[in-house]
Amino acid sequence: MIVGKKSTTVKIYGKNYSLVFDGDEDHFNEVVDYLNEKMDNISKSAKVVDSIKVAVLAALKITDEYLTLKKNVDKVQHLDNEKAEMLIKLIDSNVEELRNC
Repeated sequence: MIVGKKSTTVKIYGKNYSLVFDGDEDHFNEVVDYLNEKMDNISKSAKVVDSIKVAVLAALKITDEYLTLKKNVDKVQHLDNEKAEMLIKLIDSNVEELRNC
């Protein structure tokens, strides 16, 4: 796991791109693989050949996935905050009762 600026050539949807990335090489390769998988799936299922249309549809699909996950994380965080507030109130209530004993 080497971190830092690197340049590489990757193949996305059959075309080579020279890219510079900053970060973990394994993660970068995962991103490229994920994008290729999405583009291949969209191309096959929508029977679209034009690479720009496939890229736009893949971007929409990935953005939809991201926003759905973000909403779910936000909901969980909100519920966690509510639970934490309830626990704090319960603890405060119990501490107050113990002080009054």
